[in-house]
Amino acid sequence: MKRYTAILTAAALCMTFSSCGYGGDDTDDDVSETIVTRWDGDAPLNILNADFRNIVWGMDKVETERQEQRRSDGQGEDYLFYDNVSFAGFDGRLYYYYNENLECTSAAYIISMSPDDPSYDSAYGRTDDFLTELFVPPDEEGGNIRTMPSAVIELTMTDTDIERMISVKFSMPDGYADKKHSSKVIYFENGEPVGSSVSP
Repeated sequence: MKRYTAILTAAALCMTFSSCGYGGDDTDDDVSETIVTRWDGDAPLNILNADFRNIVWGMDKVETERQEQRRSDGQGEDYLFYDNVSFAGFDGRLYYYYNENLECTSAAYIISMSPDDPSYDSAYGRTDDFLTELFVPPDEEGGNIRTMPSAVIELTMTDTDIERMISVKFSMPDGYADKKHSSKVIYFENGEPVGSSVSP
């Protein structure tokens, strides 16, 4: 009976640490998987002219999760990711990447497909068309780079006999953090300003 109680206590402690996001000391090679994806924190900030999805470049991991309103499905020292994220009509994984100051400077949608998938042959072209319709055409004809004021978008594909992996990476443009954007103000839902991306 004592052994059974000890096992239950250990299991309860493990569940507590997991639900609190405890992952120990992460290294570049370690991934801290989390099971709980329900969001029970603050409501997202209303952002005018978000840089990517509902964030502005420079947010940290906690701020990113707040804006996503969902705990990440996994993370490492300089990234976190979300599974089952739809993009261009495909189901994929969304990564957020952080610099040495733990500020988000890029993000990527990763779509992995089997050759058995009916959309396999047309996946790259379909994604390329989606980016043109939703954002801007490539910088040059047949190119894979798109440049916008708030992001540089790079579309790449890795194709093997067993998988096609399409990556759509959004990166903060060089010098973007130093620019002033007077229209970008962060508000709470009650409309009271709580911060601004405008440099002092």
